[in-house]
Amino acid sequence: MLVAAPRHDSQAPQLLDAGLRAEVMRRREAFTADPAALRRRFAAEQEALAERLAAAERLLAEVRVPDRLYAAVARLVVAAGVGSHRADVT
Repeated sequence: MLVAAPRHDSQAPQLLDAGLRAEVMRRREAFTADPAALRRRFAAEQEALAERLAAAERLLAEVRVPDRLYAAVARLVVAAGVGSHRADVT
């Protein structure tokens, strides 16, 4: 299934949740204070995410999109008034 890229505006979930926004600020301050310590803190989580991403990339070659889905996606993005192809191709 084709999925649009996350939005980078006021509708992005991390911008609407005060708790998530506060955590972003905390992590940014921690990075400024000690970048190496913050990298160490999240190293295991980053490694796990990297492994999941690599597995997903391997599976991507097996994905087949039904032709009818292309037309459906095109209709949706046109109806939504999207002015670029980003939503169509990501």
